Amino acid sequence: MHGPAWGTTLEKYLPNAQAGDPEFQNLIGFMQFFGEGAPMDRQEAHAWFHRAAEQGHVLAQRNLAIMHRLGIGALEDGREADFYAQSTNFTDLGRLVKDMTASLRGPASGITQDNRSARRDMGRRGEATYVTFCAGCHGLNGIAAYIGSPSFALGERLEKPDAVLLHSIYQGKGIMPSWWDKLPEDQLRDALVFVRSLRKQYETGIAEGIRRAPGRYFLFGPMEDDDSAYRISYGN
Repeated sequence: MHGPAWGTTLEKYLPNAQAGDPEFQNLIGFMQFFGEGAPMDRQEAHAWFHRAAEQGHVLAQRNLAIMHRLGIGALEDGREADFYAQSTNFTDLGRLVKDMTASLRGPASGITQDNRSARRDMGRRGEATYVTFCAGCHGLNGIAAYIGSPSFALGERLEKPDAVLLHSIYQGKGIMPSWWDKLPEDQLRDALVFVRSLRKQYETGIAEGIRRAPGRYFLFGPMEDDDSAYRISYGN
């Protein structure tokens, strides 16, 4: 019996978006906005968000409000931004845009001050571990390029209890190696806490998931250029 014809997240979900499903139109917009599992093209992201917003997709409408307020991938237009913000009953667009602007201009990790306050120590440590050791496969914002790596922003695998997920992290699973002898146990547990936050970030929209690639990070399996068990790759 043959497996699915697609190997990437984009191949898997693009047909749904093209068929008119607003949930997947918003997803493809998210992917193209960040260049996560798809080429970065913010004008195309705007177009996908627009298609979803016309069908009443609230998160896509909020994403459009942010793009028009900042002039990212769309004309800077306060009236258009306010129109979409009001459509979602979102009254604090100014604060959200301020946070987003700070994270776009911020340090390499892209962690804003508000995010630090909210996640406190465990989440902050977990994010640092995630972006270095996990994001190369699972995506900086939780959308994996390849379907063999779960997209945590979409909730994949997160229905499993912590004990099961930690066992996979400790022992390895598929192309993912065992991390038991590579990182301290508390660091791995902190990373799992952060992993569980990625779904909520995706559901909040493009303002909450902005983080940049670290100077170096790990890639596995089909993300690699060779067949080694793992290697360090260098980002921009």
